[in-house]
Amino acid sequence: MSAPHLTKETWFFDDFFAPATKADDRLEDCNAIMQGRSILDEAKIDGHPFFLYATSSRESLRVWAMQESVVTNHFSQVLFAMLALINNVHVRSILVPVVWDEHSSLRNGVAFRSHPQLLANLIADLGIEKSKIKPLPFTLRFADLLTDSISSLLYALGVLGIGNESMLIPEYIAVEKAFAAHYPKKLYSPFLRANIEEDKTHSRLLEVAAACLIRNHDDENEYVRGAHEGVNGRLQYYDALLSHCQT
Repeated sequence: MSAPHLTKETWFFDDFFAPATKADDRLEDCNAIMQGRSILDEAKIDGHPFFLYATSSRESLRVWAMQESVVTNHFSQVLFAMLALINNVHVRSILVPVVWDEHSSLRNGVAFRSHPQLLANLIADLGIEKSKIKPLPFTLRFADLLTDSISSLLYALGVLGIGNESMLIPEYIAVEKAFAAHYPKKLYSPFLRANIEEDKTHSRLLEVAAACLIRNHDDENEYVRGAHEGVNGRLQYYDALLSHCQT
């Protein structure tokens, strides 16, 4: 998970400096992006039975918050690692707002608007002891998927873009409805709303970056493979979470 080594044979000026002109215009003409969106739509994550179960199980939402605290911070780290793989300065710049929103500025030594910190606040408001939070096996498997995605840039953009940022929007809307059955809005809204609203922008920026980098059929296949495995990985995560909560 580091920047690639430079060699004389693989260094080409335009790879690093060619402007990302009309980047937004490439989206609708990019078949791989359209396929990624279709994979997400077909998954129907907001209809996963975990969310219905959570409307009648407050404890399942506490488990969700504990495991999500592991995933959210890890995802923020992996985003930085992915940016290091992008040679082109202009394409990296497309994604700077994504990592910035995930982290925010500091206030008294705290990244107070960062997504991990907002979740830490939710953990505290739920009365969960930090010592009780340990990643469960299915959480570690999903974290491994995020980490391993960095083996290929276009694959990573599919996993992190479609399988996480885009997927998170309907997913967290479903989580929000489950929380509303048990808790006051002021408790869960800061974390969930920050993610839902900001990820609308983040998911599009990740698509724009991918569209700029997809140059051939192999690139398309890698992106779609990442989208497919990212979406499936998250569905499997919720399958395991539901099973854990029901036992």
